[in-house]
Amino acid sequence: MLVSVIITQAQNLANVPNTNFWTATEQLWQAQLAWEQVYAFLAQNDDDYFVTQRYLPGGANAIGNNVSLTGHLTSGSAVVASISSTTNLVAGMVVTDATTASNIPSGTQILSVDSTTQVTLTANAAASATADSLTYVLWTLDSHRSYTYLMTLPTDFYRLRLLQYQSSSGSAAYLPFNKMTLQNYGGTQNTPAYRFEGTNLAVYDPQSYAEYCMWYYPRPVTLTTSSDLSYPNNMIPEAMSYLLAGEIRRKQHQDPALWTSKAGEIMGTMVQQKSRDDASANQPKNIFALDTGLWAF
Repeated sequence: MLVSVIITQAQNLANVPNTNFWTATEQLWQAQLAWEQVYAFLAQNDDDYFVTQRYLPGGANAIGNNVSLTGHLTSGSAVVASISSTTNLVAGMVVTDATTASNIPSGTQILSVDSTTQVTLTANAAASATADSLTYVLWTLDSHRSYTYLMTLPTDFYRLRLLQYQSSSGSAAYLPFNKMTLQNYGGTQNTPAYRFEGTNLAVYDPQSYAEYCMWYYPRPVTLTTSSDLSYPNNMIPEAMSYLLAGEIRRKQHQDPALWTSKAGEIMGTMVQQKSRDDASANQPKNIFALDTGLWAF
């Protein structure tokens, strides 16, 4: 559903369909806040519709992941072309320019590996350069903690869903990382674990497993009035409309409780639906096995 339609529905719910006191800028800003609130709710309740999955070379490859390759930069473009081979490159690697540092903005990462000779970055190049020497780094060793590797989180990272490691090279089995306690951080436990260090993911891997799998929620998108919120549950636009209607009432110095409580009720129903979809709801009774002749649930 288009964001503009959600805004119109909110005005109708608040009984102010033709109001001029709620400006277009306020409408879009509050629609964005409502969407972020619903998105955070979905992530908190482990709804996996938006989850991004990313395979990463593990500890065994961490020391050798500092890759230097030449590529063509075009000013104002995020594409690096004419790379000799992208075999050892993965999304999330931090990119620096070994020739002219200012050509690549600080903190730039690989957004996607497009082909065997091209990648797209998370930022545009500041200048054009031919056969420019670029360095790509995913993991760095923690100089103070053994078996601990640091990776800059993806620029679109919002919340971790799951981090796994491959039990052995080529195995189909992936096992979950546990989160380290601060007291145990980089300790001598035998099982892999992780923590966050600011914008870094810290992984403790005493076995140097070959591959990790990272599942995370990307940041919620920035909306425009023409954005189409595509999601299999059609209650999200309704929840957003009630949240927006509550904000309209609040701006009118009226009680928004009825509208905000309705939004909460809708989001609670979404959680119940997810529980049912995850086969965690109570099983219905077999009404045909009852002798009373009454319907039972």
